[in-house]
Amino acid sequence: MKNKLSGLLCFLALLAGFAASASAQNLYITTMTVGDGGYTYCNNGLGTERSFITSGGNVWNDSSLIQFERPQTGYPGSCLSLCVAMQCVVTSTPSSFGIDDLTFEVFKFGPGANPLDPASTPPIKTISMYNIGTCTCESPACAGDALDITNSLTGQKLFCASWDGYYNLNGFFGKTNGIYGYRAKVTTRQTTRDGTSIDI
Repeated sequence: MKNKLSGLLCFLALLAGFAASASAQNLYITTMTVGDGGYTYCNNGLGTERSFITSGGNVWNDSSLIQFERPQTGYPGSCLSLCVAMQCVVTSTPSSFGIDDLTFEVFKFGPGANPLDPASTPPIKTISMYNIGTCTCESPACAGDALDITNSLTGQKLFCASWDGYYNLNGFFGKTNGIYGYRAKVTTRQTTRDGTSIDI
């Protein structure tokens, strides 16, 4: 059965934080994008970016589509990769802290929906990733600079989760037509080598 789930739109819902200690650290999401994930099961990172396709002349009809129930070998298929890139900033060195979790919240648009307000766009699907990387600055040369967080599994700067369009529909998993978006949040709760607390 062919379902047309018109596009998954990226909307910024980023978490930035500041530590209370004198050596403040920042951790934030810099990029949100959608890809085909290499087709089939969308488990190959971003694949080809599909966030905003202009080549066909109809951006809203061609971008970020899920159109099928079963895995396909081309785009549009049955799933998409939801991806983010992150950066961190430390003000003193040496400094290193782990990144505890990255959460994707998929929501469906409806009348009066505000993508930055979970009350009007409650998540229909939550995907969490844990212990995803480290922010490290050992040299004074990098203090105060925005440092990219690298995915240790892929060697790339993107962290991706695949979504096949399914979510809980009155106790059963299914797909429905509509326009969807996602929010992403990154957090850490660590203690530095000198004993100060980092809560971002």
